[in-house]
Amino acid sequence: QVSSGHGALALLQLMGTVKPNASWEEALQESSLKCAVCIDFLCSPLTLSCGHTFCRLCVVQAARLAPTGQQCPQCRSPVELEDPVSHPTDESVEKQVRSVVPEAVFLARQAADVQKLEALLARPRQRLPVFYMPGVIWWPGQLVRLSFFEPHHKLLVQRAMSTNRLFIFTTRAPSSGDAGLIVRMEQVTFQEDGSSWVSGHGVKVAVLQGVSIEKGTSLCTADIDDEVLTDLEVPSEEGVEDGPVSELPVFSMSRGASVGETVMLKFFEPRYRTLAREVSGSASRLFAYARGPPRAGHTALLVRMQSCLWDREGNAHVVGVGIGTALVESVREDTGRLYYARCRLPAFSSESPRGSDDEPSPRTTRQSDKKVCCALQ
Repeated sequence: QVSSGHGALALLQLMGTVKPNASWEEALQESSLKCAVCIDFLCSPLTLSCGHTFCRLCVVQAARLAPTGQQCPQCRSPVELEDPVSHPTDESVEKQVRSVVPEAVFLARQAADVQKLEALLARPRQRLPVFYMPGVIWWPGQLVRLSFFEPHHKLLVQRAMSTNRLFIFTTRAPSSGDAGLIVRMEQVTFQEDGSSWVSGHGVKVAVLQGVSIEKGTSLCTADIDDEVLTDLEVPSEEGVEDGPVSELPVFSMSRGASVGETVMLKFFEPRYRTLAREVSGSASRLFAYARGPPRAGHTALLVRMQSCLWDREGNAHVVGVGIGTALVESVREDTGRLYYARCRLPAFSSESPRGSDDEPSPRTTRQSDKKVCCALQ
């Protein structure tokens, strides 16, 4: 006769599956009562439509944190539970577990999982705007370039630029539990009609929760766990909110440039010759690069001048590099038709460039000379 306290353990011993003096841990190893996710005994087990069973906490964690959270961790079949938090426990499986695991051990694990589940559900989230477009797939690290012209997409850009520069990209109209790519905006160029060209990089795949359409705006938004966002490595070049405010001369040309790109320019207009003289003699050696006349509320590329050579005609041959973007707060035009933009700079850009106060190293000089020669050719 099998005792009620450890029925499954005694049954396994009678069947010869485990040794007569085996512990409950050994019996658990020989049974099918372990969770494939946490490799521990099933606690508050949930059985999916595919037949696989996992701990409730493991199912909820997968649904909230893993990009494949709406799939079975074993066979990748769709998870059809409407809400794993409130879904009924598989009582038959739990009864088998309790017949093997000592009651004190089971209750301690159950109480610990309840606390972990409560902490997980209380974890703060951030709401991000969502852009979806079928037929296009991007991955973390890839360059993302988009044109936003729909009214709700214009709002997306404004929302992202006024907060953390992040939005979510999906390949279809999103639903809660879908995976999306978090994209960080690095450069935004606004047009006169309010549309914009946006470039950035995909930084991380995350699970979307609480997907909804905002009433009155048609903007799609979704929640992302704070833990996912705090794990992102945010380059210092992209922080525009906390830096100093400075007035910079502006060079305008329809052909744009991007962060990290080497810029080679020939300044022959009087206003841009003035720009070259001012910037080459400044401590920061910075100027703003815009794809059109600068406007308040738009962004501009920050270019750090690396070298400036003058030819016999008085033209300036400039080599620089795009080091970040800045938000234009106000614009003025001097009598020589040179624009100046009052910008909030990234904190790093206020530092003097290496070699601006001291004599540059021979290696730096040779590299700059080679770039200028290419520009002249």
